[in-house]
Amino acid sequence: MVLKNVKFMFCLLMLVPVYFAIKKDTKNIKHMSTFLFDTHSKVASLSCESLAQIKDFCTNVRVPEGQLARCAHSLQEKFPYIKKVVIQAHHSPHVYKIKLYADTPIARINQDVILTDHDVITKDHVWNQSVLEQIPHFMVASDDQGTISLACKKFFKKMNFLKAHNDYKIEWINSFLIKFYDKRYPQLTMLARPETAGTVLLSSHYKRFRELVIEEKCTTLKGQKKWCIDTRFKNQMIVFEGEKHEKLIRS
Repeated sequence: MVLKNVKFMFCLLMLVPVYFAIKKDTKNIKHMSTFLFDTHSKVASLSCESLAQIKDFCTNVRVPEGQLARCAHSLQEKFPYIKKVVIQAHHSPHVYKIKLYADTPIARINQDVILTDHDVITKDHVWNQSVLEQIPHFMVASDDQGTISLACKKFFKKMNFLKAHNDYKIEWINSFLIKFYDKRYPQLTMLARPETAGTVLLSSHYKRFRELVIEEKCTTLKGQKKWCIDTRFKNQMIVFEGEKHEKLIRS
C-alpha cells in the first residue's frame, strides 16, 4: 500500500512540470483577432482591390498578447504604401480598432509605376484611378526603369513641386541626362543634369535664351526642324540641330 502511494506521488510530481509547461504555452497561443476599421482612416486614395487585400490580411492575423506594434509592423511590411498604422485594444477580447494612413501618390512613371510622397514605388492598380488622373506623368528610359534610384525619385518630386510638367514632358535618361520636351513647341527639347535642372528652369537667363531660340528657330521657316538647348555645361548653353552644334552662348 505504501509502495502504491509512493508511485502515485511520484507520477503526480512528474505531471506538475508538464502542467506548468502547457499553461505557459497556452498564454502564448496567438488567438484569431478581429479588426474594426476606423472610419477616419486616410485611405481614400487606395483602390477597392487594395482595401480588400488589407482587410483580408487583417482577417488572417493572429495577434500575440501585448504585441500590437509587431502586428502594425507586419502590416506595413506587407503594404509599404501604408505610412502609419494605429491599433488600439477594444473592450472585447482579441478585438482591435485599427486606423490606417496611406501614402499620397505624387507621380506616374511610364505606364504603370506610381511614386508616393514617401518614395515608395507601387503599381498603378494600388490606387484609385480618379486620384491618378490628377498627378503628373514622367518618363524613365526603358533601360533604367527596372530600378528607380533615390536620385530619380528626388528629381521627380522636385519637378512636381516646380510644376515643370505643365510646360514640359520630362524624361529621365540616366543620372547625367534629363530631357525636357517643350509642350508648346514640340520641336524644341532642353537637356539638363538632374542636380541643376531645377535651377535652370527658374533661371531668367535660360528663360530669355529659350525665347530667343523660339523666335529665331521655332517660328521661322526652320520651325519644322528639331532643336536642342543643352544646359549641362558650366556657364554656357549650346543650341544645336540634331547632332550638329550650331551656336554657343556664354553667360
